[in-house]
Amino acid sequence: MAAASVTEIHRWFRGDFRTKNVCSYNVNMHSRYAIAIVMAISLIAGCKDRNTASGLSPSNQSRAFRIKALPCVDGLNYRAYAINDQGLIAGAMSKVQEDPLLPCAWIDNKAVAIKLENGQKGVAYAVSGNGQIGGIVWDDRNIEHGFVTDSILGKGISIEPSNSTICATGPDSTFYGSIRNQPNQDVMCRFESGKVCRYPTLSYSSEIHGANASGSVVGSYLSKPHSMPTAFAVLSGKTISIGGFGKSSSGQAINLHNQIVGHSMTRAGTWHAFLWQKGKVRDLGTLGGTNSWAYDINDSGTIVGYSQVKGDKAIHAFVWQDGAMKDLGTLGGNNSYAEAINNDGTIVGASDLPGNKQTVAFIGRFANTAAK
Repeated sequence: MAAASVTEIHRWFRGDFRTKNVCSYNVNMHSRYAIAIVMAISLIAGCKDRNTASGLSPSNQSRAFRIKALPCVDGLNYRAYAINDQGLIAGAMSKVQEDPLLPCAWIDNKAVAIKLENGQKGVAYAVSGNGQIGGIVWDDRNIEHGFVTDSILGKGISIEPSNSTICATGPDSTFYGSIRNQPNQDVMCRFESGKVCRYPTLSYSSEIHGANASGSVVGSYLSKPHSMPTAFAVLSGKTISIGGFGKSSSGQAINLHNQIVGHSMTRAGTWHAFLWQKGKVRDLGTLGGTNSWAYDINDSGTIVGYSQVKGDKAIHAFVWQDGAMKDLGTLGGNNSYAEAINNDGTIVGASDLPGNKQTVAFIGRFANTAAK
């Protein structure tokens, strides 16, 4: 497989765009940093016969699911990070072997860049039910700002204060993220109708990663500088700590039934995807490899993420349902990553193509049943 530097791997994971320094370790990128450490594989994955490619034989790939590439342009990398219940998809695009250039959305079966001013770079992480898109841009001084579009075409972009991020959306027109007070110290925030509402301080530093339609949120916090992050949730105005099953954890998404997914360090020092519900944490296991990470859950309890496979030489997207983790395969390359799922069971993410020189966004659909 083609090799990539730790920095290249690090920058392509959601949550790591807060910083361009791979040595930084803070609440905004802790889970992706862990992935970068345990991975020495490329995310850079030519655009040929993408719509029918699969990295697994039918016997190994989930029978109810087959991923397909979203439209792309040769020579560019694409990654989908979010999808709403109307099917609007958002993510980022870049030139091969380079950092993300522009946030983008897939509209009328075409990838459309969300244009930013003055050559700014950015990535889209969230799509609201009414079609607004939120994410992060960097100005000419490389300072990050959250952004929200007024429409799916990216017109009327609202740029939030310096050192802010937007990573999630809940009720229509409401976005969530954080504002950095000082290095390695963040305050979780809600962005709504041009206003920034800060939550009460939670420990030393905290950031929201996910939210549901009722406004409950999940994320992770640091109890002190340079400490290991711990997952938390704010449910009906009450903050609870989700310890996971090891020294560190990160909450990534929450559904309408307050089921929470994320990943936790195990006692052995590896990372495993988890499901939290009614006060209990469940280890979701792996696809045969050492580590796994969960990133989204829909209201039916179907979970998506990615896991190292047997031998730890590749990472594959997974869907977890009915008590079992299922491998979604790839588009012919080594690696794939499931990032989001909507309530119709449509999953989006990214996959290497054959040759592992280009990565493109994928889409697929999986039948919904309740999590068990």
